[in-house]
Amino acid sequence: MEKEPRVAKEPVGTETIRILAFAQAKELLGFTEKMLVVDRSKTPREIVLEIEPSFFEKIHGARVAIDQRYASWDQPIEEAEEMAIIPPVSGG
Repeated sequence: MEKEPRVAKEPVGTETIRILAFAQAKELLGFTEKMLVVDRSKTPREIVLEIEPSFFEKIHGARVAIDQRYASWDQPIEEAEEMAIIPPVSGG
């Protein structure tokens, strides 16, 4: 009898989320795009602070988008597939 290949499963209550970082956030976090396994009950704020504890001290006024919609830094990501970190932009 042939065995099915084993597939690594994420722990219950977690999911893989794509994190996108733009402009200064990209420079500070060290990536433009990253796949990360996170707990679904985590907030964007908690996720970012795990990656870079000084993020909010160094970048003020950044916004977050969950699945391409602006969201609160303090709402759980739940079933989100993508989180984008968008720093403030000054132009002229």
